Amino acid sequence: YDGVDYRVPVGSFFWIDCQKPQYYVTAPDAACWAMACLHFHGGVSKPYYDSFMAQNSYSPVGTLADPEAAVGLITQMTDIYAGACYDFATDVRAAAIITALLTACLSSALVSCESESHDVPPFLQKVHSYIFEHYTERITLDGLAARFLVNKFYLQKQFRQLFGYTTVEYQNLLRVAKAKELLRKTNMSVSDLSYFLGLESASYFIQMFKKAEGTTPHQYRMGWKNPF
Repeated sequence: YDGVDYRVPVGSFFWIDCQKPQYYVTAPDAACWAMACLHFHGGVSKPYYDSFMAQNSYSPVGTLADPEAAVGLITQMTDIYAGACYDFATDVRAAAIITALLTACLSSALVSCESESHDVPPFLQKVHSYIFEHYTERITLDGLAARFLVNKFYLQKQFRQLFGYTTVEYQNLLRVAKAKELLRKTNMSVSDLSYFLGLESASYFIQMFKKAEGTTPHQYRMGWKNPF
C-alpha cells in the first residue's frame, strides 16, 4: 500500500486511503484468507484517520480488542442498505455505525490509555436526544450548557469523547443526512433546503455539504438521478 508492504495478521484491520495505490496477495504460509470491507467518505472521517495514523506510528495496520464486533458492524451496514432504502433514518444509522468503527479503530491505537467504561451519563443522553429532535433549529454550545446546567467546556469534551464528534458536528451530520434524503426525493432548491435545515445561507449549506460528502448538493442530486 502506497509503496510499502504490510503483513496483516488474523484478526487485524487495515485502514487506508483507498485513493492511494494498493494490492493484496495471500502470504506464502497462508492457505486462504477472508476479510470484511467498508468503503466510506465524509467530513468527519479524515480527522479520525489522521489521528489514528499519528497514534499508530503511521502504520495502517491495527488490532481491535473485539474484531468480531467490527465485522458485525460492517454486516449491519450491508443489511440496512440491502433493501435499497435510502432515507433519513437509514443515513443516520449508517453514520452511527461508521462512527462506532472509527472510534474502535482510533481507540486501538491509544495503547497508553487504560480502558474505561463507555456508559453515557444521563445528561449527555439528553443533550444527544435534544440535538436529534431540534437539529433544524439554532443550537449553540452556550445554549446547551444553560439548558442542561453544565459547564460548556466539560459538555463539549465529554460529548466528543463519547460520541466521536462535537455538538456542532453532530447537528451538521443530521442536517446533511436529511439534505441527502430531500435531494433524492424532492425538487427543493438549495435555498429552500438551507432554510428548511435552519442554516443562515445557501452558500454555507453548500460548503457544509461539500465538506461532509466531497461533492456539492447539485452534483449529489445529479449523480443520484443519473447513476453510472
